[in-house]
Amino acid sequence: MSMKKLIVIVGPTSSKKTQLALQLARDFNLPIINTDAFQVYKELNIGTNKPDKKTIKEYDIQLIDHISIYDEWNIAVFQKQAQRIIDKYHKEKKIPILVGGSNLYVDALIKNYDLSSSSKRSHDYEDLSNEQLHTLLSKLDKQEASRIPINNRKRLIRALQIIKETNQPKSKKDSQKHSYAYDCFIIYPEMDRKHLYDQINQNVKAMINSGWKDEVIKLLSKDPNVFKLNAFKAIGYGDVYQAIINKKEINIDEIAKRTRHYAKRQVTWCLNQYKNLFKYQKDVNNTHLQQEIKKFLHD
Repeated sequence: MSMKKLIVIVGPTSSKKTQLALQLARDFNLPIINTDAFQVYKELNIGTNKPDKKTIKEYDIQLIDHISIYDEWNIAVFQKQAQRIIDKYHKEKKIPILVGGSNLYVDALIKNYDLSSSSKRSHDYEDLSNEQLHTLLSKLDKQEASRIPINNRKRLIRALQIIKETNQPKSKKDSQKHSYAYDCFIIYPEMDRKHLYDQINQNVKAMINSGWKDEVIKLLSKDPNVFKLNAFKAIGYGDVYQAIINKKEINIDEIAKRTRHYAKRQVTWCLNQYKNLFKYQKDVNNTHLQQEIKKFLHD
């Protein structure tokens, strides 16, 4: 029995992944599944650079604008829901496009990570700060530490637990364990670093100018403790929140800097994790991409 097919678009933030997904969905009449961990929330729009509601409705994008910030959402929930949607599309003889910047979500789906036995124990590390957790992980598993943002406490603790439970780094365990569960055509929109960073800087300014601060003020007016939710770990939301409560200007440069650092980690992940990437440059190899996708869809 042949493996189910997926078109997967990976790459750093601001590399126009969504734009490419919409183009391919249009050209080949394909459905789209969002793999961004924060665009899934209905209340987070501007700061997640989510497509507008008209586009979401027109293309019927799945797992975007999907749940409330108060609902449970994590990699295991995502994997289960995305697998069901993929199964449904394949029964309808449709090959979906996965697109989004949450690389671990993508990897967990296309390589079918076993997430059923994820440990809930975190008490071993509860006295350590995020910086201490990241430093410890860097000593034990430098590769995995480079993939995890310093403020993602849950993933830092889980990576350390895996080392303790299996006596081997998570990065090594993953490389040994996970094979592809789908026949994937993986596309990587390629940009030179200067162009990418310029685009990130422009995007952050555009989000501020589009009312990001007002979006957070509105959420705070409904719930003063909203900043404690997992959804607020999305880059920049904490900065906007701090600016509001401290009555200061939003530090646009700091948000852009953090976003550039995140993009750099995303690039490293994609180029290291996936060896058979189709490196796409708009207006350079668009025709070639179209030909390769036609071949992939009809093989």
